[in-house]
Amino acid sequence: MLTSLFTVALAATCTNKEFDQCGGTGFTGETCCPSFDNCTTMNTFFSQCQPEDLCLTPEFGQCGGVDKDGNPWDPKKACCPASFHCEYQSTYYSQCKADAPTPGQCSLAYAQCGGQDATGKPWGTNSTEKTCCIPGYHCSVTNKYYSGCSPDPVCTNARYGQCGGTDSKGLPWTKANDHDDCCPPSQKCVYESQYFSQCKPNITATTLQYVPVLREVA
Repeated sequence: MLTSLFTVALAATCTNKEFDQCGGTGFTGETCCPSFDNCTTMNTFFSQCQPEDLCLTPEFGQCGGVDKDGNPWDPKKACCPASFHCEYQSTYYSQCKADAPTPGQCSLAYAQCGGQDATGKPWGTNSTEKTCCIPGYHCSVTNKYYSGCSPDPVCTNARYGQCGGTDSKGLPWTKANDHDDCCPPSQKCVYESQYFSQCKPNITATTLQYVPVLREVA
């Protein structure tokens, strides 16, 4: 009972917030996390307070089977991001596929999602003109008259995933070591230290070529 009370008191005094650093070689700050987070080791030099249910599998990424070395797939990556599901392909491979769209809610693949309609009015003026795209696609601007639903860029990094620094083996986070420095749509790679960079929400997303992504959830 005393141990439980001590644990609760410790959590209440923890000043670390979600996604703050909580450990790593040479780290001298607090090693605690909010009660709803885990202190997750990203590499030798950086551990971070991450949500217990955070899924680090990217869109269209692997979610089951075996890894490149033939070992069973990491249970921590046997998940899929919102609006995606894990679809069995074979004993060796399962993939996150987009959920079936709710009919009529968002524009389908390669359909119009912005610009102007046939009468010259802004797209979306008519209730039948959808300005969002089905999961796995974003509304990409072609010109002021037309925007269409294009496939999300292929990126092996997940939302809030690592995009720079060093990996769990202490190797540089580079293409040569099978790592991408990209981030999913609406996120950008944010430098935390020489050992860790992370995909985080892009608060200046309106300056990109994409319009803000609106996703339907089945």
